[in-house]
Amino acid sequence: MQLNKFNSILSVVCALTFLSSCDTLSKIQNVWVDSVDITVDRDANNDSATSIDLVFLFKKELVDEVSKLTSHDYYRRVDQLVRDNPKLIQIVRWELAPGQYLPNEKIKGVEGTPLAGIIFASYSTPGDHRVILGLQRNLDIHLMANDFFVSEKLK
Repeated sequence: MQLNKFNSILSVVCALTFLSSCDTLSKIQNVWVDSVDITVDRDANNDSATSIDLVFLFKKELVDEVSKLTSHDYYRRVDQLVRDNPKLIQIVRWELAPGQYLPNEKIKGVEGTPLAGIIFASYSTPGDHRVILGLQRNLDIHLMANDFFVSEKLK
């Protein structure tokens, strides 16, 4: 009896998890980023420089396509994506060395209101190395040894 109850609960939890992940990007609202702080740990990316792209997208189909890319695939395709969609994608790019800190970088020159924002980091380790932004306006990006995270910057 307990096993059946456990299986029923597990089934409900799995179904809810699946349903909540469906079409996640359709819930994303327009994004706007005012500023960024970037901290790079000394052992980040196997002690190598890391490119970071803050990508703003202005068309749903492009959001759907780019949001599925791993960082490796994104960096292989980014030049062609820009050539194919010159008015629908805008990129702010940095390249930072291990141990570097970039405080209060103002984001300027983004024209229009993007449908989505995605951050990619060029790690040499396996993984997606991608973060889809929510409603954060002031970002704190922290690059660690094998991956990175993004949070709302404390004022």
